[in-house]
Parts: sequence; structure tokens; C-alpha cells
Amino acid sequence: MQYAYFKTVKDAYNLESEQLLWYGYTLSRKAVSPTDIEKQDVKPALQVFSEHGPNALRVIGAKHNLKHYEETTSFIDVIMRWWKVVNVKTPSKGVRLRDDLQKAVYPSPFDPKVSFLNDFLDWLEE
Repeated sequence: MQYAYFKTVKDAYNLESEQLLWYGYTLSRKAVSPTDIEKQDVKPALQVFSEHGPNALRVIGAKHNLKHYEETTSFIDVIMRWWKVVNVKTPSKGVRLRDDLQKAVYPSPFDPKVSFLNDFLDWLEE
């Protein structure tokens, strides 16, 4: 069984926090070390589950040999894709953003988003 560790994200942030250029430029202190009140805010969570987070974690994890960075990256990828599919409020969002995952979900066996959601359910049951 594989586990994702938030400590890996924190370690990556701490390694980069003193650098001039960041791979994980979307992360902030509030995202990796939130106070009790800040834990209720969605924006810092979205910073962790952004499109740039997994790529940054792959590079930093390999460069600094962070523990469990591959599992954590995979987890963030899955949750990020799920969020893109379920967080669609208008049918034109995917067209406007040019993102196939954010287009409206139609009940078709050929829709890749439906296939992803079925795979996601299987993943949750494991």
C-alpha cells in the first residue's frame, strides 16, 4: 500500500523558501503550515493541489531525495484531476479555459471524464 505524506510537501516548500526561483511558486506559508482558522480556507488547499505542485514536487523530490515524493505526487495528481472534473459550474468552462477535464460531463461511455470518475471510484475502494 502506498501513502502520500503532507510532510513531503512541507519539506519541498522549506527547501525552496530561501531560493530566488521556485518550482513550487504557487505554494505559500499558509498552504503548508496553516493556523486553525486558515485550515477552513479553500485557497491554500488549492495551492497544494494546483497543476504546478506535482511537477515541482517531482523535480525537488528527485533533486533532494525527499521521502515518499512519488506517492505524494501521484495522490496530488489524482485529486487535482478529480477537482477539475467535479468543479464545473458552467458548460462552457472547459472551452473557455481550453481544458478537456473542465468541460461539462455528459453521460456517455465514451466521455473520458466518466471513465476517469469510474477509475476514481475503483481507486477509492482499494
